[in-house]
Amino acid sequence: MLKSKNNWTVYSGPLGFIYDAH
Repeated sequence: MLKSKNNWTVYSGPLGFIYDAH
């Protein structure tokens, strides 16, 4: 699942949540 919030993209994976700044 992928959620875009402002300039941050939240990736929910098997390792948990990974926050990637764009």
